[in-house]
Amino acid sequence: MSSFFNNLFKKSRSLPGLDARFFATVDCDGCGECERRCPTGHIKMVEGRPVWPKPCLLCASCGSVCPNDAIRYATEKDIEEYWRLVNESQQNSEE
Repeated sequence: MSSFFNNLFKKSRSLPGLDARFFATVDCDGCGECERRCPTGHIKMVEGRPVWPKPCLLCASCGSVCPNDAIRYATEKDIEEYWRLVNESQQNSEE
């Protein structure tokens, strides 16, 4: 069985999806419902925004209780691209 998993995850050496994390989009209003409803208490509000310090159990309760549908799960690269596009859009609207 271990050879099966070794071959399956040979390149990444991690399970699929574990290189990603939760983050709050610009739609987050800082209500803190995700923090209150996290069954493990891993979500902390920092400067009015939720932060997911590791380890997260990936139960996705936070996303299901968010009234603004502002919680997403993505890789670090995708999160950086999201914020780059948000910043670019904000700069264009200021011009």
